[in-house]
Amino acid sequence: MKLASLKEGQFVETGGYYTKGDAGQAKYLIVAAQAADGYGDHTLANGTVAVLQIIGGIVSASSLGAVSGSDQSLAIQHGINLTASLGLTLVGKEKLKAKDLLLPDSASIDLLLEPTNNTAPVLILNGENVELNSTRIESPSTYTGTMFVVDDTYAGVTVTNFQRLRANHISFDGSSGTSRAMDVNLTLNTACAFWDIKSFVATNLGSGLVVLCEDAVNVPYFTSNIFSYFEIQNFIDKPLVLEAIGSGQCSNNQFNMTIQPASSRTVNGIKVRGWSKTVGNILNGEVWDWGDIYPTYKTASIEDFGNSTQINSVNEKYVSANNTTICTYQGFQKTNNYDLMIPSGDRDQSVYGNQDNIVVAADVRADMTVTLSDALDFSDTERLFSLNTFQDVRWNVVDQTTTRVLTVEFPSTNIHHASITTSNNGLATNVICELEESGVWTERSNTENNYDNIKGWRGSSLTGSGVTCTGVRFTMKAPKTIAATTGVVADASYISLSNVFVASNQDLLHTAYATTNDPLLLGKVKIEKVAVVDMTSYPQSKRITLYDESGVAVYVKGYDFP
Repeated sequence: MKLASLKEGQFVETGGYYTKGDAGQAKYLIVAAQAADGYGDHTLANGTVAVLQIIGGIVSASSLGAVSGSDQSLAIQHGINLTASLGLTLVGKEKLKAKDLLLPDSASIDLLLEPTNNTAPVLILNGENVELNSTRIESPSTYTGTMFVVDDTYAGVTVTNFQRLRANHISFDGSSGTSRAMDVNLTLNTACAFWDIKSFVATNLGSGLVVLCEDAVNVPYFTSNIFSYFEIQNFIDKPLVLEAIGSGQCSNNQFNMTIQPASSRTVNGIKVRGWSKTVGNILNGEVWDWGDIYPTYKTASIEDFGNSTQINSVNEKYVSANNTTICTYQGFQKTNNYDLMIPSGDRDQSVYGNQDNIVVAADVRADMTVTLSDALDFSDTERLFSLNTFQDVRWNVVDQTTTRVLTVEFPSTNIHHASITTSNNGLATNVICELEESGVWTERSNTENNYDNIKGWRGSSLTGSGVTCTGVRFTMKAPKTIAATTGVVADASYISLSNVFVASNQDLLHTAYATTNDPLLLGKVKIEKVAVVDMTSYPQSKRITLYDESGVAVYVKGYDFP
């Protein structure tokens, strides 16, 4: 057609783009000489221009020169930009090879794509109100990259608003254990919000959806996004990760999910991490075949829930919170607030849930030893066990490499979790937590670049395992100060602690409450309930009795029911 000399006003229909039958057939209107993009519109031999006719708001990728075979990135990118400027949808029925396709504001695609580079992404989000109507990416075994990238610092990305991404169906398929479906990496004042994903499917890949919002100064967030159907099948590692560090936020997202790992190996499961920075996320659905079929490779199917996460109808054996298996043999319905649950802030002076705080009054108990690697420069060790998070102790003149160690040793027991609480001033950003198990110190957590005020280990109750724990040890270094108003982080010259907390959870109580203003918690917290009680005159339905180490009741809260 380009070699022809056609007159203005003529309509022309081709049998293909390059050759007849190659799926690039299209209709054109011949107009007077004007600018032509060389993809949809073409200048003819006599200077007239063949203008591509677009019907029904849909433009075919093949009509722009994108046909199967070699790299079609340039033609596809032109089509994507065309959809954004004219309100069209770019459609491709055959598989097209491409890389580094930028999706600007209001882009709309319905494509079948394949990476043309073994490491480069195929799609890169670069705007808001983007629509992925029915888009599928299939990768070969040689591909080791991430198919879809949302990254505010990625080459070519010019925006910080990635809001209102919509997808009726987006799927990722591959055969490489190192390839990834979608990564979201946010470090600026970036908004990822109000996504409406009807169907998100990833199969035969290394990982599914991994979201990281990390910055000490900026406030990137991934929030209020809905994945109505979220399926990750035959994966190797990280089917779903929501993680916030520093000032980042990952909150109020919903996933209706079905998760099933590969039979070869699985390293990590679902993670919702960041404690107070990951709030109100909801996980519904199924996690299949985790520990029973592949026990050698499982860690935990769901762990590190953040704060106020709801997990509904998850029928899975291995569910944990901060590395603690909380559901051993059966699923559960609606589980809330699986954070570390340490007395802090509004919970000051109280013990909630399944905690007995065996370290309270440790300084006056003959059978408990507290050892500090270096003498305190401010206050005394008694304050560490008062449960008052507003009373700090401090090591002064501590550089970034010098460590400070706190060790608590006690009679044989079973530890449910252990933690320390700090203020924003003198925050130890590198913290190692160890437990003394059968006479051997075992590292349970090792966190670098930590900016959480509460840090520790929440581990499986050792009851019945034949292992006893006789101590907990925290090693701390790299102190920081975080400005309350600006969030600016700077090196500090001291480490400050507010609280040391250890709970045995030997009786696996989940609903206990007790005030500790006295404090009287020297042993187990036990709860008693009766089957039938007339509650009309009572504000609560349980009685809590605190027992000392000899088994004598020393404190009762509530009512004596018959």
